[in-house]
Amino acid sequence: VGEWHFDETSGAAALDATGKAAPGALTGGAGRAAGKRGGCISLPNQGYVAVPHHAAQNTSELTIELWIKPTMPSLTMTGISPAMGLVAKRNTNSSTPYVFMINGGGRLSLNWWDSGGGFPNPTSPAVVKLNEWQHVAVTRSATLGGRATITFYLNGAPVSSSVETGLGSVMT
Repeated sequence: VGEWHFDETSGAAALDATGKAAPGALTGGAGRAAGKRGGCISLPNQGYVAVPHHAAQNTSELTIELWIKPTMPSLTMTGISPAMGLVAKRNTNSSTPYVFMINGGGRLSLNWWDSGGGFPNPTSPAVVKLNEWQHVAVTRSATLGGRATITFYLNGAPVSSSVETGLGSVMT
């Protein structure tokens, strides 16, 4: 669907490295900063990168991966719930068909509305660290019979996997 490196040195556009998707737009205070390798995007408060809809984003299978360096202390505190969305797909009425996030306990989570009206939210037991670069990823692989295998990765290693049942495609 797309691959955004966020390594541009200036401007408000985040270019897609595949050439298949539209560029993203830095929005809500998003800015440029030094990254793990080259540049990156800094997302203070409500900053984000808006990428226009593409039909290929309507899928029951997906992989999301990124380098992060979280700096909000409350993210890793149990019982605090600021939850930080990392990647989200929204539709025109602002509902969220899916969001890959760090929940209030510092754990990775994938939430989505499925076509059956459910809102599964499997969560990884691994906790991300503050002020350190980490590679995070999640895969959702659909199987026959309305099941999906969700696998979370932290720094290249799988940290948990679960099979969710009774699921349809991710709604858009």
